[in-house]
Amino acid sequence: MSRPLPPFMQLQHLIRVQLREALANLDLTPEQSTVLNLVAATPGISSAELARLLHVTPQTMHKIVTELGRRSLLEMRPRPGHGRILGAELTGRGQTLKGQADVFAQAVEDRMVADLDAHQRRQLASLLQQCVTTIGGPSGG
Repeated sequence: MSRPLPPFMQLQHLIRVQLREALANLDLTPEQSTVLNLVAATPGISSAELARLLHVTPQTMHKIVTELGRRSLLEMRPRPGHGRILGAELTGRGQTLKGQADVFAQAVEDRMVADLDAHQRRQLASLLQQCVTTIGGPSGG
């Protein structure tokens, strides 16, 4: 029986290495880029919510958010009606940098699937999403 986990782990490692190298040109880590993407998709998301989504400790997320704030890429603002909870929002500079990071990430993805035809790409995306849903379900995530 073919085991998908070993090549998946190797692929995951290669993607992270290539993303890290590509994003270094923007002085971003893959984790910081992911935070920018999540904040863009969910303006007002809290640091605690970001930590849960990225499976990191609140302390780790605090460091990431603080650094992005120091660089004027995002701002933490009080959430209306939520007392002391702060929500993250991208600044104009953060939106610009996110767009640049997306170009680098797309280039890595394009290299990854370069030898696949359109049907294989859709099939791969579908199978990976099915795995995410399955493992992230009630008993897995």
